[in-house]
Amino acid sequence: MATQKEPKDVTPLQHFRAPDSMWKAFSAVCKRRGQTAAADLTAHMSRTVRRYGSDEEKGMLAAAEEELRERRARKGGRPRREAG
Repeated sequence: MATQKEPKDVTPLQHFRAPDSMWKAFSAVCKRRGQTAAADLTAHMSRTVRRYGSDEEKGMLAAAEEELRERRARKGGRPRREAG
């Protein structure tokens, strides 16, 4: 899985391979359940690390979850970039 470099104030994009039909089916199920595919995958990754991770990996997860809380707590979200 490759990580795309992004500015520090943005959650980095993660890229992975999956058949289009699998992604479409998964996205449809997530939408029907009232969540995004990204939210479902993030929750799955957290559960996996909590269940199987080493102490170091669980520490990394705790830091990542704090980062997500801080990002989500931004009032009004991140300002849009001005065109130009």
